[in-house]
Amino acid sequence: MSEGRRRVAWAVLALALATLPFLVSDFVPCVDLPQHLGQLRLFGEAWHDPAGSLEIRWWTPYWLVYAFLAVPWLLAPPLVAGKVALLLLVWLQIAMIHFLAARFERPVGGALLASAFVFSQIFYWGFLNFAFGWLVCVGWLLLVRGFSSERQPWRAAPVFFAAAAALYFGHALWFGAGMAYLAIDAWLARRPWRELRWRLAGVLPVLVTAGVWFTFYRGSVEDRDPSWLILPPERLVPTFFGPASLGALRGPLEGLVLVVAGLWIAVSLVANRRQRWWGCEPRLAAFGMLLLAFYLVLPNEYVNAIQFSDRWLPFAWILLLLAVGSPPLRPGLRRLVPALLFASLMLVTASAWLRFERVELTGLAGSLAALPPEPRVVGLSYLERSRYVIGRPFIQLFSWSYALRGGSLNFSFSEFPTSLVVDTRGENPWTQGLEWNPKWVRKSDLEHFDFALVQGDAAAHAKMTTLGLLEPVTRQGRWRLYRVERTAPLVPLR
Repeated sequence: MSEGRRRVAWAVLALALATLPFLVSDFVPCVDLPQHLGQLRLFGEAWHDPAGSLEIRWWTPYWLVYAFLAVPWLLAPPLVAGKVALLLLVWLQIAMIHFLAARFERPVGGALLASAFVFSQIFYWGFLNFAFGWLVCVGWLLLVRGFSSERQPWRAAPVFFAAAAALYFGHALWFGAGMAYLAIDAWLARRPWRELRWRLAGVLPVLVTAGVWFTFYRGSVEDRDPSWLILPPERLVPTFFGPASLGALRGPLEGLVLVVAGLWIAVSLVANRRQRWWGCEPRLAAFGMLLLAFYLVLPNEYVNAIQFSDRWLPFAWILLLLAVGSPPLRPGLRRLVPALLFASLMLVTASAWLRFERVELTGLAGSLAALPPEPRVVGLSYLERSRYVIGRPFIQLFSWSYALRGGSLNFSFSEFPTSLVVDTRGENPWTQGLEWNPKWVRKSDLEHFDFALVQGDAAAHAKMTTLGLLEPVTRQGRWRLYRVERTAPLVPLR
């Protein structure tokens, strides 16, 4: 078998293994997924009622992922569409990793290890626009490296304009990283000014647009100082470095993945130290080090963005694993060891997803099915942590009610000025932040809703009946639906 066919076979195996978790779960533990699907429903509402309070913001640098999500959304029911969209996004990332390995002639084993970082905290938090922007940024990397127009250098301007626009609409942060990579490539390749000026001419209009948008953005949100909750030197401590690298599942396997990946990079560098660049592909290594620097120095939180620094680290791992050469192992072991580790991760992931749904999402499907069309729903999740998934996997599950039934929620991504669809009504009359802090809920808050979708233990559900306004609709499981018995007529909000 030729080397090219071997690469394809290993890539297909990785794609098949990555599919396993999706076969056992209906509600994939991806926090923001239903809110992203809700943006598509809001887009339809705004499109059909342009005079309403919903506004489509075409210039926001985050909307390209919704063009991708719209295809399954239009072809399948919301729950299926969400799972299919996530699977396709995972497939694209893994295929891209193996394509980069082939394009830069890097070892297959590194690509198999890098595939594990697709299932990182980026996936579980549901940063879908950031993950999709990463794919666009890889396309930008390949264009910057390979584009040539020696005879007609002016041709670079329209090509780089189109590519920079795609990068901008993919994600603003990846646009910034892409501009930094443009400078890295110019230095590594010693590109002459005659070539660079046309590239810069194409990029400049998009840079100006990005500057105008950022000025608008800063003026439309509450002014918050960047937060360095964890100082840069501390971020290399395993307690913080590990969860930022993967940060997906509880248990020892993620630690093993990180140890093997770290040893793979270190041993490969030592084994190839006499080669130029220590056997590394310089562009992949330089870009990976840039993303690692972002993780180390950027604030942990900035305005509305959580995981602001952590989100770069999984992609730094991917680039660095692809950049290094082969470790001193037998050819078969170079592929078999990473493949077995990735297979183990996918089997453990499938098991965790299955238990997450069967143990911690009991009652959710029945509660959603009991909702009528167009309900007003407040979500209250009193159990914060999962036994199986790291982070806060429950906070947005109530928003499946809007993705499935329409209506409105106590919190929506339309409240963010950076979203594709923004609700211009202003601040809501109920307590803000109930999705994060359900204990803040008051009786006056419930008056604005038809139903409460509540997650909690027996004690939490017993407390719900003491509020005086809630009548149980479903009575089994951790997730239960309550009808709000209001004391006054519901005032229309829109």
